[in-house]
Amino acid sequence: MAKKNDKSSAPAVVMSKEIRLNSDLVGFIAEVIAQKIASEGNAEQIRELYQSQVGLKFTNVERVIKRSNRSGLVELKHKLLAERGIKIADADQVELLVKELAREKSERNYISIQV
Repeated sequence: MAKKNDKSSAPAVVMSKEIRLNSDLVGFIAEVIAQKIASEGNAEQIRELYQSQVGLKFTNVERVIKRSNRSGLVELKHKLLAERGIKIADADQVELLVKELAREKSERNYISIQV
């Protein structure tokens, strides 16, 4: 009598998941540093630059930055920044500023009351 297929002898299936880096984000960070506009006073200029360089609404910037800092992608992002001659610390500062500017904009769109 033939044995049923034993699952333990079946080859293991390796699942892979693709994660992508929006390389336009690196270009945007490089441009903010090159134009020396990394300050809260230039918020509108930074928003416009992000939308033109990355092609997404500025409200998505925090999600895009968070995704770019996933393991695997962060190394690639650092490599791309290094190729452009940008220090990681400078890029991190720009990312923090941009995330704060995105939060600031969204907070102004809400009205709250005590209930």
